[in-house]
Amino acid sequence: MGSSEFLSKYTLSFLAKVGNIPVVQLKMDPQTLYCPFVAEQGCKVYENRPWACRMFPLDLSSVEAEFRIIAGKERCMGLFERSAGTVADWLKSQGVPEYAQMEREFQSAVPSGFRPGSPMNEGLGRVLFMAYDLDRFAELLKDKRFLMFHEVDGNLLSLAGEDAKELLRLAFRYIRAQMDDLYQLL
Repeated sequence: MGSSEFLSKYTLSFLAKVGNIPVVQLKMDPQTLYCPFVAEQGCKVYENRPWACRMFPLDLSSVEAEFRIIAGKERCMGLFERSAGTVADWLKSQGVPEYAQMEREFQSAVPSGFRPGSPMNEGLGRVLFMAYDLDRFAELLKDKRFLMFHEVDGNLLSLAGEDAKELLRLAFRYIRAQMDDLYQLL
């Protein structure tokens, strides 16, 4: 399923009232308020689960590089296990470092003069949303003028066509250029 269809079918997307930062929330089942991808047997998309699910039952604390437990044993069966290990080992086993790397790359797409917590122009927020809808970005890559203007060569285009992570990185590059230009105008 493509990103546009997924976003339309399974998420609520909006610009946050404070800051105009794009927010994408998973729509929960209206009857149970459970994730639509959790079945009796467990997660139906486990290998492709998002960052928040990989982190569970941990969440980031207000102190950088620290975590807090957000669920008890009634919601996380893993807390019954007696194995010992570090938080870093557990995060690695869940594939979190790769997601953390992409988050850093996402953060690099915001304008250099932008400070977290400060409001962002609504138009900038909409440009930043393109990082979520890669189908829309991929459509731009079909325009030869777009490719020439943004200096996307055949090799880069081929990489982006074969690997979703490379497509996302190319989208970040485009967004960063757009944001820098637009941020200077505002």
